[in-house]
Amino acid sequence: MKRTFAIVFLALLNLFSLYLCWDNSRKCEQERKALINKSNDAFLGRTLLQNDIIQSMHGFCRLNPNMILHSESDDSVRLADVKKKGITLVFRYSVFSCTPCVDDAVLKVKEFAKGNEDINLLLLGTYRFYKEVKAFKRVNKFFPQVYNITSLDLPVEQEGMPYLFLLDDDMRVADVFIPHKEIPELTTEYLEKIENYLTTENDTV
Repeated sequence: MKRTFAIVFLALLNLFSLYLCWDNSRKCEQERKALINKSNDAFLGRTLLQNDIIQSMHGFCRLNPNMILHSESDDSVRLADVKKKGITLVFRYSVFSCTPCVDDAVLKVKEFAKGNEDINLLLLGTYRFYKEVKAFKRVNKFFPQVYNITSLDLPVEQEGMPYLFLLDDDMRVADVFIPHKEIPELTTEYLEKIENYLTTENDTV
């Protein structure tokens, strides 16, 4: 009887030891995957940020002040006639771009605009049909005006992504940034820097 009990006890002890080994191995694998994911995310963040820095260094391209835009009522207007005096934050997007990317960028720009109504903001979109502009305005009533244009002829247009940049009174383009919904903190950091910069500029005027 004692021998049987000892055998059963040893068997249970062995099973428990195997379970502990399995559980420890499982936890190690989970930690390994978590470290890999964290490393991949960090690498992606550095890569995207580096790409955005490269985009911003295209810097000081100039837009044609006589560039023709189309208003929501399909009237033709010049860029110079709709850009307000002073440095303007331009949000550029297209219906041909990644829809979730555009939606995410629109949400962040809207939140920024609501908290900074004194900052000049210009929306330049690309739409196929006038009804698409109306649909956008119906959902995003906060934006007073959206202008339609096929292309700005900037290098960043080739990325096929929504992007932001600053435009001064000489129509010079600077601080180009592509929002990435996978790393929202980069967009937050960019908009905070833009807010600080433009607030300082406005205070010195």
